Amino acid sequence: MRIACIGTGAIGANWVAMFITGTHEVTAWESDAGLAGSSIGRLDRYEPQLRELQMPTVRSRLRLCVSLGEAVAEAELVQENAPEQIDLKRALVREIASLAPLDSIIASSTSGLLPADIASDIPNPGRLLVAHPFFPPHLRDRRHT
Repeated sequence: MRIACIGTGAIGANWVAMFITGTHEVTAWESDAGLAGSSIGRLDRYEPQLRELQMPTVRSRLRLCVSLGEAVAEAELVQENAPEQIDLKRALVREIASLAPLDSIIASSTSGLLPADIASDIPNPGRLLVAHPFFPPHLRDRRHT
């Protein structure tokens, strides 16, 4: 599966770590270039935990992108991880929906916003769902999935 992680802050970087332990091809994009480097650098800190759980990361499956369009161009799943601000999420999801394949799923990491509110002005709002993990998501127990 091709997955795009949009936003690589605390939650986004954890999603990236989880996705690259599987067989997924992952692209990542961060609007703040300075944050992207430091957030993805967190993977080094996650590696010992993941190795202990027999889930080592495969960095070759991760590609950092310079634009949102590049990150979502071939994504089957787009994991959006913007801050918990409705106007910001709406604008970002609207842009993702215009750039990603029409059949891709858009998952928003939100703990308090309603998916109907986030997707209110995109075509086919049913393609958006909430996918907010327990924290940190890279430590989920694979024996139960």
